[in-house]
Amino acid sequence: MESNKQTNIDKLTTREADALETLVISGNTKVAAIALNISPRTLECHIENIKTKLGVRYKHQLNAIFFQNYIRKT
Repeated sequence: MESNKQTNIDKLTTREADALETLVISGNTKVAAIALNISPRTLECHIENIKTKLGVRYKHQLNAIFFQNYIRKT
């Protein structure tokens, strides 16, 4: 199941990937939204789409998936 989530990260749009990275690094929705120059509600919509594509329910699961994929690509 975990490998399926890692494969699905490639299905994210560029903007979704940027939103995920900024949210994980900042740790705060409002700060991430400001950094991306979008509203917090727009960021939440991106995050909901990401969670659906990756098959997860919680934001903390996104952190794990992000770092697993980030480490593999570097």
